[in-house]
Amino acid sequence: MRFFRLAGLMLATLFIAAPTFALAADTSKVQIVNKRTEHLLVSYSAAGQITWGAGCTEVAHGAVIAAGKTCTATVADDNASTRFCATDVTSVAAAHKVRLDCSKAQNGNLTMVETIFQPSTAGGCFNKGTCVWYDISIIPLNCTDALWKQNKCSNAGGASYNLPVSLGCGGETFYVCQGPVSTKYGAAMYPSNCGNPNSKTQGGKTGQNAYFYPMFYPPEKYYQPNRACLGGATLVVTFLAGK
Repeated sequence: MRFFRLAGLMLATLFIAAPTFALAADTSKVQIVNKRTEHLLVSYSAAGQITWGAGCTEVAHGAVIAAGKTCTATVADDNASTRFCATDVTSVAAAHKVRLDCSKAQNGNLTMVETIFQPSTAGGCFNKGTCVWYDISIIPLNCTDALWKQNKCSNAGGASYNLPVSLGCGGETFYVCQGPVSTKYGAAMYPSNCGNPNSKTQGGKTGQNAYFYPMFYPPEKYYQPNRACLGGATLVVTFLAGK
């Protein structure tokens, strides 16, 4: 299982040096927007480190966001690799019966929004206050770099994708990953409107928008599709309409 990996040796060094806190003094806001026609159950892998606020109806394994509404949550800046994931539900009552575990999102082929919320003391925030590093991951459960080169991870469990999503902050949407799924990038059935996994640039229709495979090794590790909201900017996670 792959959680979040940062691009570049310099950033990797900064994050190794940064301390990890059981409960950080700093916190950050995250906005989760539901542009779908259904209620949305959203979960966070570090359940004890998030407080669901306005627009969020807390349930057993996360929070429900009504169709067309926005949920604002507060997250501890604990410098840990974490994930958001989501699924459509018919009602709040139905959501109570759904066990959504983002740490096992790949087992259920769920779209993963991967995050590291960092305190202002962390090197990865570049002395600009708190920050959050973010990416979209649709990596199949058993996918490796070698299998991607061999057959685009065609027999690795299928793309970890169930909902379209976009990420950004500061009024800018940077990563967008949407279906429908297709064989455009092999038999794993990746979403067909999720950028270009073979690009060396980020964002836009022709750049990288999500992790299709782990990208652990050079040269791919140097242009991984992740970036940061700096200076305390609020990460906006938008679950889009459609497939």
